[in-house]
Formats: sequence, C-alpha cells, structure tokens
Amino acid sequence: MVRHIIHRQKIILNLSKREHAGALQASVSNLMQHDLKAGIDVIFNNAFPEDKIIRIDKLQLNLGTINQQNFENEFKAQLLSELAKGLSQQKDNLSYADSAEELNREQSLINALIYFLEKGYLPWYQAITTMDDWETEILNNFTDREYQQFFSKVLLKQHANEVVVQRLILQFSDKFLGRLLSGAMPEFDFSWELIYNDMALVIHSFVKHSTTTVRNRIWQYILQALPDRRSNDISFHVLNKLSVYFGISGSDITPKKESKIISELKTNIIQSDFKKLIVCLKQKVKKDHHKKNRKSAKNIGGFNEDQSVADDVKVAAGVSTDPVDEGTILSGTDTIPDSESAAINEPDIAKDEQSSEKKEKPKPVQRKKDAQIIAGDMLFVNNSGTIILHPFLKAYFESLGLLAEKKFISDEACQRAVLLLHYLATGETKVAEFNLTLQKVMCGYPLDDTLPDEIRLTEKEITESENLLGAVTNYWVPLNNTSIQGLRSSFLQREGKLELRENGWLLTIEQKTLDILLGKLPWGISTIRLPWMEQLLNVDWY
Repeated sequence: MVRHIIHRQKIILNLSKREHAGALQASVSNLMQHDLKAGIDVIFNNAFPEDKIIRIDKLQLNLGTINQQNFENEFKAQLLSELAKGLSQQKDNLSYADSAEELNREQSLINALIYFLEKGYLPWYQAITTMDDWETEILNNFTDREYQQFFSKVLLKQHANEVVVQRLILQFSDKFLGRLLSGAMPEFDFSWELIYNDMALVIHSFVKHSTTTVRNRIWQYILQALPDRRSNDISFHVLNKLSVYFGISGSDITPKKESKIISELKTNIIQSDFKKLIVCLKQKVKKDHHKKNRKSAKNIGGFNEDQSVADDVKVAAGVSTDPVDEGTILSGTDTIPDSESAAINEPDIAKDEQSSEKKEKPKPVQRKKDAQIIAGDMLFVNNSGTIILHPFLKAYFESLGLLAEKKFISDEACQRAVLLLHYLATGETKVAEFNLTLQKVMCGYPLDDTLPDEIRLTEKEITESENLLGAVTNYWVPLNNTSIQGLRSSFLQREGKLELRENGWLLTIEQKTLDILLGKLPWGISTIRLPWMEQLLNVDWY
C-alpha cells in the first residue's frame, strides 16, 4: 500500500536563457518521476511515525541557485535537503500550525468514507483501487467507537441526503453493512447480516422479483428505520413495509408455506416477527372481506353509509380494538410515499419484473449539472484512455437503444452507459463507483449521483462492445494485429488526473513509450464534446 501521496507538485525554474527551458523541463520531469522517488520516500518515512497520518496543506521549498552544468545532481541534492528541513519544521509546529493536520488511521478512514458517500469519488489522499480492499481495511481498523461515530455523522442525518443511503447500499456488501450496523448499535443483540438473510428468505418465498431488487429494498428500509425505531420493533417494522411494497397478502400464506418458511429461518427475532406479520396480514384479509360484504349490502338496504365511512377512517388512522393493532401496522399511513416507492437503481438494469415493450417513444432525460466541483479541484481517475473510443460511442449507444435525440432516454440508460464504458476499457462487469469518475463525465452523468456497482450484459451488448473495440484496432493501422486485450492494457487502462477549469474539464493522462503510436491515430483526442456532455473535455496526453 502507498504510504505517502503528493496531491500536486509545481516546480518553477528561473532561467537565464529561454532556449534551455525545454531540456530542463524534461530533465526535472524525469527526476521527479524516477530518480527522486526512493529518496523522497525515505525522507517521508523518517519525518513522521508510521501509525500517524499527517496532511500538509502546502509545503514550499526554495532550492536556491543551481549550476546548470551539474543540474541533475545539484537539483536532487538540494531538493532532498530542503524537503527534510521543511518536514522537520512542519513536525515541530504541528500542534499549532494551520497548514498541517494530524490524524489517526481510523479517523482518516471515517473521513474518506463519508467523503465518498457524499460525493461519489475518493479524496485525493485515499489510495484504494477496489471496494473489497477498502471494506477489508475499514473492518480491520474500525472499533465500536468509529462505527458509532459514523452512525451519528451519517445515518442519523440520512434524510438530509438520500444519495448517501443509496450509495451505501449500492456500493457496499451485505457483510459490510451488517458489521457497520452491529458496530454502530451494540445494544441491538443480534446479527444484522443474519437478519437481512432471513428477511430476504421471507420475501423471496412470496415474490419473483430479482435478488437485487429485494436486497436493495431490505437495506433501504432498515437504514431508514434505524434513527427512529426501538430494537424490539425495528425488524417487524421493516418486514411490514416490505410486505406492503411487494404486495404480500394474507391470502398468499398457506399453513404449509408458513411452516416451511419458519423452519428455514435462522434467527428467533424474524421467526417471531414473521408469525406476528402473518396474523396481521390475515386479519387485514378478513377486514377487507368484511368491508366488501358491507358495500354489497348497500344495494340491498339498511346500510349506514356514514358509519361505514367512519369505520374506514378509523382503520386508516390505526384505531382498532383487535388484539393486534394492524391498523397502525398496515394502514395507509405506512404505505410508501411516491419519493420512496421508486426502487433504488439496481445492477440488474434490465429489471426482470418490468415489461421490455415501449408503449411510446422515449424522451431524452434532462441531466442536472454538477454543483460540488470547484474549479482547480483535481480528481485521480482510472482507464483514462477510454477517451480514444469517443468517435464510436454515439453509434454504439444508439445501437443498444440507450439514446433518443442524441440524449440518454432515462437515468437507467445513462447509468448503463457509464458501466459499459468501464466494460469497454477493462472487460469487467463489476466496479466500485469511485473508479467511474471519468466515465460519468463522458456520459454527462452527475458526479454526486450514485449508480449500481455491476452490470449484467446482454448478448447484444457483448457483441457490440467487441465490434467497437475491433473497429478501433482496424482503423488504427499500427494496432491492426493487436488483440482487444492488448488495446485495453496498452492504451485504455491509463491513470489520469481530471481537473475542472473555466473552459471545461482537463484530463491529463500518464505517458508511456507506446504513446508515439498516438501520432498515427486517425482521429483527434485533444478536445472531446459528445452530444450529451454538458462540458468540454480537453485532453493532455501526447
């Protein structure tokens, strides 16, 4: 794991003659990328203890006058010497310096986690490549104190930022969510992961929705309920909301099915709550049947319509003299609001429970603009070479039915396009959202909006993706004999830096020896503006 990270470095050389500028610039670039790395690493190691995280806002070094005849040796010596002095001074002044911050590892992880949940990308100081690695690091370092701190900072404030809860559900595993909740609320004496598994078992016993749909809805209701519910009723509250959302009725429950489900449940709390739910659902069936009979009696006569309306209002308000108050549990006050009823976007964008037929021509979705990025902010991105594919993307997305009038037909279509760009560059169908920053920009998708972490490809998408990549190697003569994987590893999978400027985005891509072949590329890549993009993407590569 990388211990030391330099966010940005700027080197200013004052020269006596302009004609030497190019050669010295190349020399300094080579020194910083290669020769000085080991020496700088040693100085950082010596300056601060390994168990502490120190963030220095800015460190300015003056290397003095350097003899041009011995430039490289003197530059290296002066930089390492001044760096050691500068860090020593920062260390001495750490307790009261505004330009430096000292954190423990756990606090740094909390800050990075909250940052990601709010923004959708990582802070510059967080060097993580996969979600599995990050989950492992968090779980290995968090104690109950960190879990509870996270809970109070994020989950208790979820109503102010719904995307935080959605991103937490979509991006993190069931194991992580279960451990997170167990650590945040140790007074709840049960395993949240087992609770989730049992709830999923109950729902899947009655409905044929996709695993992803059920999974996301369960965690959403759990996280929504936590701030306001007591431990002795939270799981029943969630089970009830799930039964409403998925349309489970008491008439669906036979004694045989009830017995089978209960025998398969692993936790006592869900066994108990499921039995309680069955009673409520069956009582509601009886009440609905009774109301239906009363309405039929209206046509015969002797029916007090005003009293019927009053009774219905009582039921909706939760007024009941029954042993179990299903009015409170299953009344209209507990139905899902419109803003809540739209399922969290799922990796299974095909949505197996919906009809694939379009009744009318889709209209392009209007995208919002990113508001949280400040000009000058720098974001580190992966697979920067994806921009090479830009001339083919419009036809590619149109062939897959994602575009209408040069715009994406829906949020789901735009999300799918983002994930397809990652697949084109890597051949992978699962990806952490923090590795999709550039792909979001290229698809005009807001950086702070979340999206699924996986895509289930159709045969057509696989075929069209292979055709696109094959077309690139066919048109790009030096790569005529290069495989798709060779194209990906040599050019598409490049690290880069993305920066928002006044005239749009600037993408700076790491350079390699092979980049000389970019001169033979039969289309330009210096400026990119696809029809659905809100801003220009300027590229600094070759």
